[in-house]
Formats: sequence, C-alpha cells, structure tokens
Amino acid sequence: MTFSSKLKKAAIGIIGSAIIAGTPLVSKAESPKNAPHENLETIVQVEKVPTTNKTSVFVGLATNGKETVKIGTQSVMQFEHMFEFLNQKWAISYINEGQFSEPKHHRDGVAGQYWIKKGNFSAGAGGYLYYDTTEDWSNVHGLGGIFSLNAEYPITKNLSGNIRTNFILARKMNTNSFMAGLSYNISPDKDFKENKKQEITLFPVGGSFPNTNNAQAYYAYGAEYRLNLKKNIDWTVGYLDEKRRNGVNSQLWAVKKMNKISLGAGGGVYLANRTNLIVSLTGSYDISEKLNARATWSRITTDNHDDADVILLGLGYKF
Repeated sequence: MTFSSKLKKAAIGIIGSAIIAGTPLVSKAESPKNAPHENLETIVQVEKVPTTNKTSVFVGLATNGKETVKIGTQSVMQFEHMFEFLNQKWAISYINEGQFSEPKHHRDGVAGQYWIKKGNFSAGAGGYLYYDTTEDWSNVHGLGGIFSLNAEYPITKNLSGNIRTNFILARKMNTNSFMAGLSYNISPDKDFKENKKQEITLFPVGGSFPNTNNAQAYYAYGAEYRLNLKKNIDWTVGYLDEKRRNGVNSQLWAVKKMNKISLGAGGGVYLANRTNLIVSLTGSYDISEKLNARATWSRITTDNHDDADVILLGLGYKF
C-alpha cells in the first residue's frame, strides 16, 4: 500500500468518526420527541392567566326604602378582598351601612360571597353576618343574605375603578347600596394597554360660595375621574364636599385642546341630599406629558334656594 493510499484511508476514518460523534448532538437538537415538549411549554405559558387577587374600597349611598344615608355623614362604605380558591372567585368584605333614623339602625358586618365574572361585569351572592344597634340601643346579631352587581373598568395595570350595587336582606331591615370604588390588583393585568385618554384629579381644593345675601363661604374639596370618549367629548364622575353638603356628580363635556392648554364646558347632575343640576367651565395646562394643572368653576342649581358657585384648583394625572 502506497503512502498516499494510507493517507486517504486515515482522512476517511477521521471524517467518519467526526460524523458519528456529532450525530447524537444533531439528533438531540432535531429530535421530534423534544419538539412537542417545547411546544407544550410554550402553550402553557401563553394560556397561563394571573389569579384573582385584589383589594377594594367602596363609598356611596345606602337606602332602606324610607331614608337615604351617604358617605361623609353616616359612613356608608365597604372594604373587600377578592381571591381565587379551587379555580373560583370568592370575596370577604366588611360593610358599614350607616346610621338610619327611620327606624333607628346602625348596622355593619362581615360578608362572604361567591362571584361569577363576564368581561368587565360580575355578580356575587353570599351570607352577611351583621351587628345592628337598634332604637333602644340593643345589639341585634343575625345572619342575612347579600347579592351584588359590579362593573369594573381598568385604569392602570394594577388599578381599576368600580360601580357596585349591594342588595342586603336581613331581619327588620333590608337595604340597597349604590357605591363607587377603587381596586388594587395585586396580580397585575399584563394585557392592559395604556390609552392616555384618562385623567384623575385627586383632592382639588377651593371654595363654595352660596348665592344668597350675607352667606358664608365654605371650604370645598373633591376628586374627579375624566375619560376622553371622542376627540372633543369628555365624561367625568366626581366627588364634591362643600362642608354643608357632599355627594357625587357626573358631567358630559365639550372640550377644545390647543397645544398645552385645554378648555371645556360641561353639564350634568349632582347627587347631594337631593338631585341637583351642575354646569361647569374648566381649563388645564400641561406641566408635563402626564401631569397638568386644572381649574374648574361650577354653578350648582337646586330647588331649595341653596344655589352655589364652586371653584376648585388641583393637579391632574393623565394615563
């Protein structure tokens, strides 16, 4: 055998050995047995949904059919934590229904509810363990039922706004509640998309000036949530406290935006002791992309000679 033949055989052996040695790596990388496993992991990751885990606070109005009480005077409020157990939604709440005088009741208690949800709407039902201070100052304990409807709107990944209605059935007194609230989602909504058409103005301060002779001016403050529905149309829902009265209001606005300045005129209803009309003018100046300074003048029209002008100044956060 010549030297060239020996060299050729050695080269073929080396190349063959390299191919054989590399075959397991190639087979492992391209093995169809591994592909389904990798695809399964991808599918599981895509379909995994964060569990329900959020805490909420609600304030508003409660009625027993004879009398209506509200936040600020009789402490109508609810604190709630909603969680997931056995792939179902549950909630535990503390509810203070306020102090009624017709007949005299001051009732609060703890509720446990099972919830079902469809989109932004949900319904819950459960039991209500209550403690009721009655007209003769006796303490009545009992177990009632609670049924609730809720509409939720996402504001940020962790924060959402709610409109809540409770129907409570209990011995001696049934009540209905209508409340607004905020929820903090401990498991954030990963699919939330910021639209930058919303604004929250927290605690704008100013004064309320009654339209009567020799009337005393009152310190006023509030809060407002503003949503841009269309190019030149906004909708707001807010809370206003004028010291002598307080309540929630909702207005529809025509707005005009000019660079950093925005002007608007709105009108709607103001629920404080009774249903009143409210018309307003507002202006804002953009301090930054998300922060603005806002001034609002409102005229409140009543049917009991208690009209007033309210002027508020505050900072708004846009998102």
